[in-house]
Amino acid sequence: MNVDIRRAEISDLEQVLQLWSLLHRTHEALDQRYKLSADAPLRWSNDFREFVRSDQYRYFVAEAGAGKLVGLLVAQATFPTPLYEPELYVHIDELIVAHDFRGQGIGGRLVREALQWSDEIEAVDVRAGVLASNVESRSFWKRLGGEDYSVQVIITRD
Repeated sequence: MNVDIRRAEISDLEQVLQLWSLLHRTHEALDQRYKLSADAPLRWSNDFREFVRSDQYRYFVAEAGAGKLVGLLVAQATFPTPLYEPELYVHIDELIVAHDFRGQGIGGRLVREALQWSDEIEAVDVRAGVLASNVESRSFWKRLGGEDYSVQVIITRD
């Protein structure tokens, strides 16, 4: 099946929100500590409407014929906190490919779009956060050349 990668448009909101929700349901199933607020989908939808037009953000989608969206990558151009050198980097906030379309190179193609954008804006690198318990995702990033940079630890308090 032919899958096209393109920038998302406001008219994609409903399908993009479905993909975003799939990502977070997947994370919630992998780790019980991962919990979105009840109004997170509404707040994310509101942000999407604004950010999809922003030069600071890129929303890329994978479209598999007849307008069906099967993948989503959300990235932002940003700087570290002022304690660090002010070097522009691209942070991939979200990446998801629908289960039936995994293993076809779609995720890699979405990441390549973010890398190309990173080159265009002269960012020093591309970063992404990965849930530690998401073995499939960690393996994906490793295949693309990703390496651990920082590890966040949690001490659960009862």
